[in-house]
Amino acid sequence: MNLRFPLILTVLCLLGVSVGAQTVLTPVAPAEVQTSLPVLVEHSTPELNHIRELFVQGLYLQLIERTTDALDKGKTEALAKNEVDKPDPELLYWRGFARRRCGLFKDALADLQSLGNMTGYANFVTAAQLTTEIGLLLEQRPPNEYDIRNDSKVIFRVYYNEDDEFLRTVLDALPKGYTAASSFIGLQADEIPIFVFNSAHYSQFVKFFTTLSDGPLQGWWRIGNRNGTITISQNNLLESPLPSNYPDMARLMSHEMTHLLIYRIVGDLKDFPTWFNEGTARCGEGVYEPEFYIQNDRKIRQLLAQNAILSLNQIVSPSGFYYSVDQMKKGTQPCDAYAQGFSMTRYLGVLLKGEKLRYFLNDIQEKGFEAVLKTGTGMTSDEFYQSWLDEINDANR
Repeated sequence: MNLRFPLILTVLCLLGVSVGAQTVLTPVAPAEVQTSLPVLVEHSTPELNHIRELFVQGLYLQLIERTTDALDKGKTEALAKNEVDKPDPELLYWRGFARRRCGLFKDALADLQSLGNMTGYANFVTAAQLTTEIGLLLEQRPPNEYDIRNDSKVIFRVYYNEDDEFLRTVLDALPKGYTAASSFIGLQADEIPIFVFNSAHYSQFVKFFTTLSDGPLQGWWRIGNRNGTITISQNNLLESPLPSNYPDMARLMSHEMTHLLIYRIVGDLKDFPTWFNEGTARCGEGVYEPEFYIQNDRKIRQLLAQNAILSLNQIVSPSGFYYSVDQMKKGTQPCDAYAQGFSMTRYLGVLLKGEKLRYFLNDIQEKGFEAVLKTGTGMTSDEFYQSWLDEINDANR
């Protein structure tokens, strides 16, 4: 089945992004880059070294593109010599690894299934192990597919169990969220895997996302945003199921699409602060629903009155940020890390005086967040946090 929708691409700047209210759906912490990699295998080339560097950075789509170009080049050279094409197994391994990370399971299987114990690093996961894992993901993935297209290009590949009202709500929301996020970030994407689990399949969602993300779920998660894939559940453990016609789904898809597009630019960066990652995604929600800015301004006033502003250390890392959210969801603290990240990101936009978000993100990918923040504002993260804190206190006296 295909659903067509118009695409709008306008470049919005970070300036003017405002501040937001609590969300019912929440995303998964972005993957953190490995800090200790195995030793390189003995055989290496400049091409393979660059591919491994893309892997370390978590730039999986770029890795797929680079390995595909190299494999195509090898095929062309073999054809010119009238030789049988023998694809480089290491290139196939890395492309298969990246495709698995990006939810392109069948393509990954085609790359990996004949490679046996081939690996890109000594003592690293083998092609055979990845093949087994992909087989499990294919078993756990919803069986039906629905393509959402723009002209001949597939933008979303939606996997689902039943064609019901909840699915239709998601299908209607995805293009709207994508349009808001792509206009905000200044980037487009295609072939985005979306996995939808309604209330009848919550246990399947838990199994699938646990396999996909290599870790257990927290009870309040409904949406998993992982390496360019989005997994949506109608249920979680702490709240009532979402209504099948959930009215805020498009706004939440704006949030998730913003995450996805940011990830495609920056990959896995060790110093990419979670408050900025989630704050920018909240800004994507505000692009779709401007009232969201005003709601967040009210929330910040409330947090100040309750002395419930989190320290910078509590919202920089995924572990600290999402632990705080977990405590809020369980009612054990009034703090709201999402609202605070949204407010801080808006303030950063004011300080940057209209620099386009896409360029800012590109600089972060190349130089790291701390260096780019210092260049753009003249402040360290600690100094920026204190400046923001002074600003919101002055504004709410």
